[in-house]
Amino acid sequence: MGKPENQLKGLNIILLSMVVVASAIMILMNYYTIKILSASRAYIAGESQYSKGQKDASSLLITYIHSRDPAAYSSFIKNIKIPIGDRVAREALAVHKNEAIARQGFLQANNSPEDIDDMLWLFKRFERVDLFAKAINIWYQGDVMIEQLRQLGVKIHQISSTRRLSTREQDALIIKVNALTMQLTIKEQAFSETFGIVCRKVNSYIFFANILTTLIIILSAVFYAGRVIHKMEASRIKILEQNEHLKAVNKDLDQLIYSVTHDLRSPLTSISGLIGLIDKQTELSNIKPYISMVKISIEKQNQFIKSVLKSAKKQNLVARELCDVAHVVDDVIAQNHTMLNGKEIQFIKELRVTDIYCDATKLLTILNNLISNAVKYSDVYKQQPFIIIRSSTTPLYFIIEVRDNGIGIDEENIPHIFEKDFMVKKNDHSEGVGLYLVKNMIQQMQGEILVNSTPGHGTTFTVKLPLPG
Repeated sequence: MGKPENQLKGLNIILLSMVVVASAIMILMNYYTIKILSASRAYIAGESQYSKGQKDASSLLITYIHSRDPAAYSSFIKNIKIPIGDRVAREALAVHKNEAIARQGFLQANNSPEDIDDMLWLFKRFERVDLFAKAINIWYQGDVMIEQLRQLGVKIHQISSTRRLSTREQDALIIKVNALTMQLTIKEQAFSETFGIVCRKVNSYIFFANILTTLIIILSAVFYAGRVIHKMEASRIKILEQNEHLKAVNKDLDQLIYSVTHDLRSPLTSISGLIGLIDKQTELSNIKPYISMVKISIEKQNQFIKSVLKSAKKQNLVARELCDVAHVVDDVIAQNHTMLNGKEIQFIKELRVTDIYCDATKLLTILNNLISNAVKYSDVYKQQPFIIIRSSTTPLYFIIEVRDNGIGIDEENIPHIFEKDFMVKKNDHSEGVGLYLVKNMIQQMQGEILVNSTPGHGTTFTVKLPLPG
């Protein structure tokens, strides 16, 4: 009797050890998954600072070319130091292995101090892993272009200090600045996309690893009886709940990345149109109003990014607060006040309701997508392109309507416009995710969206959000 009991006890110890080891592996995997995703998010946020600093520097350099204003050049130097800080960090980690200098570089690049430890950890642990190595290489290429932009700025300053640039010289230099900006934009997007791939792959690998580990736990738990089986089953359920939570966090991260990168395009398109108008001006007095409009657009986008990051911390919660609809509409119009070719669009506001309780960040994102789409697909051949924004209420719903006289949508395409990656027509300024995100956010707010369109005449989107009970 003693020997079978000892054998059974030994088997139980082995099974228990398997459960303990498998659980420990799962906990470690989940811990490092969160750490990797957190560090990846920090690098993506850092890329936004890198991109903003570079674009602000380019804009200021163009301003300096026209105005010879020392303040513009000083601001150019200040903003170019942001991406240069990231270069200092990269070189310190990749070449000199000096974490102190790398930390100073990341701080100079406006990265959050709370994120820097994760960024250092990810770089040191994954420097030679294929995808991360690819991202570092893209980073290096971008740094080379940043240095070219800095040197170009120094050269322009040296020349402008001695004489005024001719119109031909100004045009040639602006072309160089814009060419570097376009190349850097491509690199910045590639960098973010690479980290997006990292997040999705980590999520997939850990998901399958968790499934395998869970199966081991279940098979081991079958051999226990009574109380042991009950405890192991409870542990398995808890682990599965943690996995579902991680999947939800990863899904929210992907959606945040899509939303921010998509919504950044509209103000950049608007700024590009304004720069086109600036480029056509020869008088400084005519240029200044456009520069003010560019600054306002940049500030609006900075506020948008802050609100999105604040909202992201709340995960799936829908924050209800008193929202000034008129202010939200004005913000969106400020970011979309020109067409791609610089042609002005008439915005008409018919707001019967200006104050409602809703998630202001989501409402801003919804309207920004709908109005930017109306701008992208406006009919440039019409004498006066227009966009009408209306608001009203019924006893149960707050209703906001965006109507345009653009090119319209073919009837067969309407059932598909809210699908991810679907585009009515090829557009270099669209990725096919805007309306997908709009519908997703409206559903989170317990609302619905309707569309009515006639090709050649225009489109009307109607958003219905439930009023607080």
